Amino acid sequence: MARYCAAADLFVLPSLLEALPTVAVEALASGTPVVSSDNPGGVELHGVFGEDVCVVAREDPAALATAISARLRSAARASATTAAIIEQRFRAGAVARQYWDVYFEALRSRRA
Repeated sequence: MARYCAAADLFVLPSLLEALPTVAVEALASGTPVVSSDNPGGVELHGVFGEDVCVVAREDPAALATAISARLRSAARASATTAAIIEQRFRAGAVARQYWDVYFEALRSRRA
């Protein structure tokens, strides 16, 4: 799947409702920028990854088409900053550390 994401010029997620869209994170991890509707997950991803995630209004096909066209014309890949965020927060080791931190805090507060 990663090879397909890496081969893509753009990942488009026009969903009406998403939590954290893992498929969009996978695209970003492959260097592919994202255009998303302003569903909660798309907005959150934009907050984390900035300009590598373009957010447009839900149910606005003209805005979606404009954003897609603009991103395809730029032909830019996801930034080095996005790659660093992926490594720090979303790779298996980083996620495991975050879970350990949560479990450790839960155990520590239970003992208190």
